[in-house]
Amino acid sequence: SLLNPAQNIIAFIAAPSTLQNSVGTFAGNAMFLMGVYVFRRFFMNRNWRMTFVWTAAILALNNCFQLMVIYNAWGVGQDGWFYAFGSNVLMIIQGIAQVLSSLAVVEISPDGYEASVYEFLTSIHNAGITLNSNLQNLFVPIFDLHGIAESYFPSIRNPHPPEDLYNARMARATYFTMAVNLAGALTFCWFLPQQKEQCKDWAEDSWWKRPSVGGVNLLVGGGVLLFSVLVSLLSAFPETNCLQIAGGPGC
Repeated sequence: SLLNPAQNIIAFIAAPSTLQNSVGTFAGNAMFLMGVYVFRRFFMNRNWRMTFVWTAAILALNNCFQLMVIYNAWGVGQDGWFYAFGSNVLMIIQGIAQVLSSLAVVEISPDGYEASVYEFLTSIHNAGITLNSNLQNLFVPIFDLHGIAESYFPSIRNPHPPEDLYNARMARATYFTMAVNLAGALTFCWFLPQQKEQCKDWAEDSWWKRPSVGGVNLLVGGGVLLFSVLVSLLSAFPETNCLQIAGGPGC
């Protein structure tokens, strides 16, 4: 799922301490394990596609929590404890989604090649994570988020910062992220089998066993990897990290 371009700024505003982050992460990991158990207990034999849709939708709606931080809901939205626990409370849903994707990979893999297929798809997934970070930086200048972290709070040089304007910019980025993730879930759910029986049907379907299908996968996966590496390199060097494609304000 797409990362919110304003996520780092939101974390800066909430400013959770190391203790708060650690306790929140511990609670999130416990919730993740609970999600794994819940999937095994209640959703193992249900429609995987529908499970993917509702878990992805809930995870996308987690951006509502970020809106609460932006607008300091109830006066505690920008508290470190609120941020630390709020950003991890839906790890139970992440646990359900994680097992779901792993099961589909295992079921569709040829006998004896489960680990190889899983590692290949994990590599493609990791390339997608890098691309996700690149897109997050790419949208920073689009939503005009540069400089908000440095000037959000009153200071001697700027005693009355335009917080309403900054909040509106971060909110627009958050709404955009939510819409993209919901649309993505509804679009790509059709690429996930409904159950393990459909996995076997797809694995035995000769339509997929063609060089053109493999070529498309290599083209998409290789293209994502190449783009991610190039943009990451642009972001790493001072001479090029000012480029908007690298998340900079423009050279």
